[in-house]
Amino acid sequence: MSLRFQEDHTARERKSLKSSLSSWAMNVSREIFFILKKDDEERRKWGMHLYGIDTKDSALYDIVLHIDNLGVDDAVEILADIAKRSCFQTTRESHLMIDDYYLTAKAQEMLFDRFPSAQVKCKNGVVFVTIETTLSQEQEIINKIIDLLKEKDIDGIKDVKVNAVLFDSGD
Repeated sequence: MSLRFQEDHTARERKSLKSSLSSWAMNVSREIFFILKKDDEERRKWGMHLYGIDTKDSALYDIVLHIDNLGVDDAVEILADIAKRSCFQTTRESHLMIDDYYLTAKAQEMLFDRFPSAQVKCKNGVVFVTIETTLSQEQEIINKIIDLLKEKDIDGIKDVKVNAVLFDSGD
């Protein structure tokens, strides 16, 4: 076997391997594309089902960048510049709102196992809980909710107010 034949044979093998890998990569890329497209469609359906909104509606977003026309670096630069603008900076009011959302979530988490139907809101550190109960259980439920939220000593909760909505127990 001549050296030239071995070199040609090796070059053909490399070319064949490169072609096979390229073909495999294209198939994987197509497969990933279809998986992502399917996931996006499932999320869209979920948004429609839960919230009645179409997540493809660009009116829902503060900014839409068509990345087909931009490089990643350009998109990042645009977003970083926009984020520096005063309208996107946090304010005292926005911090208070975030604190209230956090306390609402923490209180909901604390109550969920025992009172999954409780509706929880928070305003300025005061947690408001609304729950349906019977007249015979009203005070016991109110006390349990207050005790649950106060015993965990969640930082930021200033007070807990419970509104018991009475329903007929059928007695």
